[in-house]
Amino acid sequence: MLLLITFSNCGEACAAALESSCGEQVERVVKLSVAATRLRQREYSAVIIDQNLADTAPDGALEALTSQLGTAAPVYVNFALTNADRLINQVRQALRRGQLERARAARAASLALRNQVNGTLTGILISSELALSVPGLPEAAMSKMRSVRELADGLRKQLEAAVHDPARR
Repeated sequence: MLLLITFSNCGEACAAALESSCGEQVERVVKLSVAATRLRQREYSAVIIDQNLADTAPDGALEALTSQLGTAAPVYVNFALTNADRLINQVRQALRRGQLERARAARAASLALRNQVNGTLTGILISSELALSVPGLPEAAMSKMRSVRELADGLRKQLEAAVHDPARR
């Protein structure tokens, strides 16, 4: 969903053009304070902000709005100078940038998690190997330690596969 913030007369036409071209529903508001409330209520993929509205906003109003953006890509547009085609192009570019940034962030988070878990798994594998090498270990305990080692090894392989195979994420 897109949030369009403008008091421009072309706002409705731009909203309709964005909906048909970007394939996302567009919600239009004319005040920054209403937009900030909407941003607290739901997620948007992009927020299109009328530059004229931003320039005439009271002190702190634009900052209050941008602090609520979350993962939405901000797009500043001067509706006095921008036609619908140019607006659509700017929004599409912002949506693509947002998708790439989210993909990079997900990959970084995945790698960080793998690295953290990998250290723990290494410790489990080493400890289980050391425990299995203890002389006189009862067979029941050896069986349990082998199970722990196999489970840890299996988890490590799953983590590696998930990191290297984007379809599994």
